[in-house]
Amino acid sequence: MKKYHIISEMTRQYHLVKDGRQLGAYSLPQVQSMLQAGQLSVHDSCWTDGMQGWRPIGEVFATASTPVGYPAGVGGTKELVNWVPALVFASVYLGADILLSLIDAEVGGGPVLLFLVLIPLVLFYIFFMMLHHRLWSVLPPQYRTTTPGKAVGFLWIPCFNFYWGFVSWPQLATGYLNWQKECRRSNPVDVYGLTIAYAVLFILQILLFWVPILGFLVSIASFVLFILIYRPLTNVANELR
Repeated sequence: MKKYHIISEMTRQYHLVKDGRQLGAYSLPQVQSMLQAGQLSVHDSCWTDGMQGWRPIGEVFATASTPVGYPAGVGGTKELVNWVPALVFASVYLGADILLSLIDAEVGGGPVLLFLVLIPLVLFYIFFMMLHHRLWSVLPPQYRTTTPGKAVGFLWIPCFNFYWGFVSWPQLATGYLNWQKECRRSNPVDVYGLTIAYAVLFILQILLFWVPILGFLVSIASFVLFILIYRPLTNVANELR
């Protein structure tokens, strides 16, 4: 009986070229690990048995049903990032804030009305921080400048969070922009400027929360920027992961 030799993807050996130096051979899990660690780029070349010549790693792994720039097993679970819960509570909070402002202008607000505004505000920040953490988690490690835990946790440190807002949001935008460029995504989403503005509004929200008119205007601006930032970043995360 004729014996057929079948090469398993897990045992296939890949030869690599990075910065003009030939490396390898490496197994598929090893290549994926090197990509995850940022030791390889999707633009580096690779070759294995059955290939006509050297090809970019991104093309080879995309053919193997592995998303370019995001090898299998990187970034946690494959659940889609969902920004809707944070949007819902942001809308409820904004509506309650508008209602409180109108009532306060007519008859004067009270502790009960203020409490009714604080409830959706707390719920919004819970889901908002979960969304922010999720987007940092999905971002491949080589594009992060900090950990997801620090990105979210340091925003709760009084005074220090005034500085950290200019790290946590703009660096998230930069990471996603670099990821898109590495994957050669057409029309990459760039929300860096919006995240700078959002960091400023984050500070103003803390300082002006108790000022009726100014606090209300800041809330509206923050709500608009929240949509302009997190909707496109969520779409990119779900597309590339």
